[in-house]
Amino acid sequence: MIDARTRQFLKLLLVLFCSTTFIYSQASWGITTLAGYNFNSGSDLVKRNNFLLSLDGEFEYTFKMENREASFLIRAKPETYSLPNDLKTLRLKGRVNYHQKEERYTWGVNLVRLYHIYDGKNFNLNYDIFILSADATCFFIPDNPFTINFGYTYQTTKDGFEQNLDFLFIDGKLFTQFDYFKLGYGFYLERFGVDYEQLQPFDFKDSNNGWRIGPQVVLNYLKNWIFRVEYRFLIHQSPLTESTSYDQWIRLLAGKIIFNDLSAFILVDYYSRNYKLNGSASEVFPLLYSPIDQENNLYLKIEYDLNDLFSVYVRSGYSKENFFVNDLSFSGWNVLLGLSIGN
Repeated sequence: MIDARTRQFLKLLLVLFCSTTFIYSQASWGITTLAGYNFNSGSDLVKRNNFLLSLDGEFEYTFKMENREASFLIRAKPETYSLPNDLKTLRLKGRVNYHQKEERYTWGVNLVRLYHIYDGKNFNLNYDIFILSADATCFFIPDNPFTINFGYTYQTTKDGFEQNLDFLFIDGKLFTQFDYFKLGYGFYLERFGVDYEQLQPFDFKDSNNGWRIGPQVVLNYLKNWIFRVEYRFLIHQSPLTESTSYDQWIRLLAGKIIFNDLSAFILVDYYSRNYKLNGSASEVFPLLYSPIDQENNLYLKIEYDLNDLFSVYVRSGYSKENFFVNDLSFSGWNVLLGLSIGN
């Protein structure tokens, strides 16, 4: 059920849509199927080695007129591990954006709703995530755009308990161009709060709050191949952690079109946290900050375009997803064959 905050924002977006006479619209869609073998090396959520089947569907509609653009997107990604099903996952996503270009800057508002379900034999976990943000890109210094993104995020996690995480964030970067390189550097600031409630096997309620702040850097290279790397290092401060606590996040994307119809890409996602706790782990753990995206990935993907509509690819790599429940994780290596159809 949509809460009052979401309804109010959707009404605002509807007003923006209706106040603009769009002269261009475009629909894009895509469906991807993946099948292969997963060599599990993590917890006992699934068998040691298992069959993986995945389906990923996405639809986006975009409206444009001169200096205005609005879009909405829906996406669904169900997955199953092993036959019969040892673990089933479902990721749902809805997004609405509105952006407008002015003479020396652009601005926009964004609404994202995510719902993730993990259903296993002895494990059931649901994530419900709401993200409301605004962004702007300013061109007050020639060839040195400054971007800022700020907003509010709310995350609810349930599995025989309920953990609510909400935070306000500001993300700012200044970009500089060097030939084919673009360098961005800036800061990230976040104020978070965590509420936790458990009724079984005993009553337990508590809360925690704190700050995450630190530098970040982005490097883009685009010529005859693509290279992008992002790095963020954040000091973590809360009543449950000592001053030397921190977390860091790295994302790397590299790719090259080998022939007209053949391309290869490498994706690396790495997240780690080093929290030094003031109390015992059993009492502190459910109150710790738990990021929305805690997946670590290392993938190589080779794709061949059969035509403008169809493509086939091979994807192989390592994935690890962390859950804060009892420090649970799910990880493994996999080799998958995929087929994509879309415009």
